[in-house]
Amino acid sequence: MNRTLIAVAITATLAGGYLVWRWAERKAEPAMPPAGACGPLWVTDPEMWPPEARRTIRAIDVARVRPDPADLAARVAAAEKDRRELRTQAGIAEQPAPIEVFVRGTFAGGRASLAARRNAAGDWLVESLEEDLQGMQAPFGRKLTKQWVAIGGDAAARLDRLLADPCLYAEPTYLASKVPVVGGGDEECLDGGDTVVVINHAGRTRKAFQACAARGKTGELVSVLYEALP
Repeated sequence: MNRTLIAVAITATLAGGYLVWRWAERKAEPAMPPAGACGPLWVTDPEMWPPEARRTIRAIDVARVRPDPADLAARVAAAEKDRRELRTQAGIAEQPAPIEVFVRGTFAGGRASLAARRNAAGDWLVESLEEDLQGMQAPFGRKLTKQWVAIGGDAAARLDRLLADPCLYAEPTYLASKVPVVGGGDEECLDGGDTVVVINHAGRTRKAFQACAARGKTGELVSVLYEALP
């Protein structure tokens, strides 16, 4: 067999192996659910309200949500820039993570960056950087708090379930503070910070912006990370 045939054989073998790997990777991805299979997405979390008030909380009409790809891209870019600034301020080297969350306060001010990745033991490690811009708590300017915590057990299992849940990836990627609600009209949330979530996990990518407060599966994922912190 001459060198040309050997080269062709090697190339074909490598290409075949790559296709098998990609097929296996895609097969492992959660399938997208049919429309309406994921349940309602609420304007705010009903659990935050007493039972007698929950009937007034309305579900978002996802079919009428109008995404803004340009604004989403701008907000993700701004969040990544702010994350780099916080990491530089904290003296931490840049390191990619499969889950990144950035929250910017609206009225209270401040910004926070969360990153989650697995450590050598296989547990999820959550890195938190929070910068407080409130004058009374940071009278000399900006106060940066950094902490790391490994989470396992129920919290880690809950995080894994969320990352494998196709409904997480089916949620709208862009939710403004004013959203259309089921039955007509709009409802606006005026409290809470703006949240950017970037997920790169098991072959799936999700970049999402939610004004006011994180909602749905996206909000649950953010809550799992925050609840892990002391």
